[in-house]
Parts: sequence; C-alpha cells; structure tokens
Amino acid sequence: IVVVQSVLSADTGGQGGVVATSVTSGYFVWFPGAESRTPGMALFGLRVLRTDGSPLGMSGAIQRWGAFLLSAAVFGLGLLWTAFSDVQRGLHDHLAGTHVVKA
Repeated sequence: IVVVQSVLSADTGGQGGVVATSVTSGYFVWFPGAESRTPGMALFGLRVLRTDGSPLGMSGAIQRWGAFLLSAAVFGLGLLWTAFSDVQRGLHDHLAGTHVVKA
C-alpha cells in the first residue's frame, strides 16, 4: 500500500495525495466491508469480524477504518496496543467492536 501511495502521490499536479488517500481508504473499507478481509488478510488466512462473530459489513468497515486512523494519529500508540493486549486487539478493534480471527 505504501508503494501504491508513493506512486500515486508522485507529481500529479497536486492531486496525487487525494488519489492515494482514496485508493487506500477504498482498500481498507471495501474489502473488509464486502469480504470481511483484505487480500493480504486472505493470504494469511485471517478474517475481521464483529465481536459477536457476525460479518463486518460496510458500516463496520467504515467505523474500523475511522478508528484505525485515530489509533495511528497519536504516534501509532493505538496500533502498538496490539502487542501488549492479552487478546491482541488494537485500539481500533476495541473502538469498532471488531477482532481478527483465523479463517
């Protein structure tokens, strides 16, 4: 994703950042919302679900992406939380009511 953002952000008349943000947001919202996983998660046999075990859906994917941005905004501390959590859920998973499971 970082490589795609770098390519899309290259000198495109000031619109690269908008395009890169749209592609990244689309990737992290559409795939989990439609399939409950991104292609990368599928490669590792993972799936993101609501804590009650139901599929994420588009509204859940949007909530999770917004919570992810919030988690990453403060020096990534919300993401680092995952390493120290006994259930290995990041702040974004707690805020969105989701968890990642083996598929």
